[in-house]
Amino acid sequence: MVENIIEIQGNKINTEFQPSDAQYGLGDYCKEAKIQTPKASIYLQKMCKHFTHRVPAHWNQTKSKVFFDMGWCFMTASDQELFVRCEANNTHDLDEILETLKSHFDRFALKEQLVLNWL
Repeated sequence: MVENIIEIQGNKINTEFQPSDAQYGLGDYCKEAKIQTPKASIYLQKMCKHFTHRVPAHWNQTKSKVFFDMGWCFMTASDQELFVRCEANNTHDLDEILETLKSHFDRFALKEQLVLNWL
């Protein structure tokens, strides 16, 4: 049986995907981004598939959660927008997650000339 509970910075987190998970988190620090693209679902799924090589990630076509050692990222995709929210318990860890997400997204979206900019 696969264990769906992991521990991040002392918090026990259930990694099993729940539809409401992409809206709420536990981090004290967060940043968000909105990217206008009709390929939002494609990017969400591509990034999650990539991240599963190193960290737990759960997703469907419109919502996801990715658990890094230092925090987590939630993504939602609509017909025209990808919404990304990253959370951590301190600014250093948040910055590390933000850079990881940005570098991967920018590389995946190079052909469409999209860039992830944090709000």
